[in-house]
Amino acid sequence: MRRIGALVSALLLVLLAAPPAGAIEPPVIDPAALPPDETGPDQPMEQRRICAAPTTFPNSNFADKPWANDYLSLDGLLRLGAEAVEQRVNEALVKAGAEASASIDADRERIDAAVAEITAEMSDRERE
Repeated sequence: MRRIGALVSALLLVLLAAPPAGAIEPPVIDPAALPPDETGPDQPMEQRRICAAPTTFPNSNFADKPWANDYLSLDGLLRLGAEAVEQRVNEALVKAGAEASASIDADRERIDAAVAEITAEMSDRERE
């Protein structure tokens, strides 16, 4: 968890301390050296098919909010304000990091126990 915090801190430090990208002067472009602007198709175009009309489901009501707004509680987040949302996101990240660290430690203990059991069985077989 400390590694994640250190990584995030280092990343923020690099991003916030980076100088603006105005270190060199932009090159001067000679307009006379540019090729002529001949954009467009190289042969005449004609429409052979009618464009498809956009489809909608029957009884679609576009006044309804999208389901993701309700699922993510966007209205509630907007009422909280940016600082409160930032605090909650940071708390969630810390909690997720702690849970991931605990899970990794538990997995490591299980793997160590399994390896110890396998090596014990192998040494028992070698003695026989």
